[in-house]
Amino acid sequence: ISVEHAAVSPLTESRDHGKGAFGSAFGAEQRADDAESVRAYLIKEWEEAVGDTPEDAAPVAWEDIGGGLCRFCLSACPSRSGAELLADLFLLTVRGRVGQRGREAYRPHYRRLRKEYAGYFPALLKVRGILEEKGRAVVAIDGRCAGGKTHFAALIGRLFPCNVFHMDDFYLPMDMRPSDWTRIPGGNMDLVRFRTEVLAPAKAGESVTYRPYDCRKGEGGEARLLPYKPLTVVEGSYSHHPALADGYDLRIFLTCSRREQTSRLHMREGGRFSAYEEMWVPMEENYFRYYAVEEGSDLVVDTTSFFDLAAAL
Repeated sequence: ISVEHAAVSPLTESRDHGKGAFGSAFGAEQRADDAESVRAYLIKEWEEAVGDTPEDAAPVAWEDIGGGLCRFCLSACPSRSGAELLADLFLLTVRGRVGQRGREAYRPHYRRLRKEYAGYFPALLKVRGILEEKGRAVVAIDGRCAGGKTHFAALIGRLFPCNVFHMDDFYLPMDMRPSDWTRIPGGNMDLVRFRTEVLAPAKAGESVTYRPYDCRKGEGGEARLLPYKPLTVVEGSYSHHPALADGYDLRIFLTCSRREQTSRLHMREGGRFSAYEEMWVPMEENYFRYYAVEEGSDLVVDTTSFFDLAAAL
């Protein structure tokens, strides 16, 4: 990591590289047992950092320092709301590491975050902004298989009071699918049931009762009741289908390189990889092309560099 960092920060001293290596191994630099103090300190430091940053400055938002971590520049936060979000992500990073100690004695102001937190930051800030503006939001996360949809939805769930729904729970039973369903974009999905059971009540500010699809039985399972929450997150392929488009306040598309996708699927699926390569991935790509899903999204996030394969999706 020292070679890469030296290329962009030539004035950095050897001891600073040592601190960076220590941080990548042992985590962020502050304790997380007093969350409010950590938030207050970070907000104050952000105010100072913004004051010190020229209006035309274009800071690098984050820099990989190894060990699944990055350095996120405080001056890259566009607002106080962004700084508050950064504080929450910083606390998640600290709580997920061992030996959360270490110090920084030099500028620019920054915090160490997990790489994926920094990469998702613009999308998370967009979600936060819509909630602050409207008080209620329905967000859909579509994208390529192994692109990080479920992981990202879970992260949103840790940051905001929300209900998370998975499109995998809304498959059509086999006897209800058309004979050529593999060639129809979304031909395996029960979009009508999803609109009725999830989107309609969520948009109306009501609780949601739905029956997740049971793959073993090939039918809907036990009914689940989720009380109303101001944020509803829908993750999964086909969530951006045109039949559902009017139900969302924000549509986010996650992508990654084909090579990265293959590596993640090999790790995640093992012996089932061939089924994804031969069937599921081509079906998704046909859907993306047919409806121009990526191009029609409000925000596209490339997760190729977010994860170390040892902790792949």
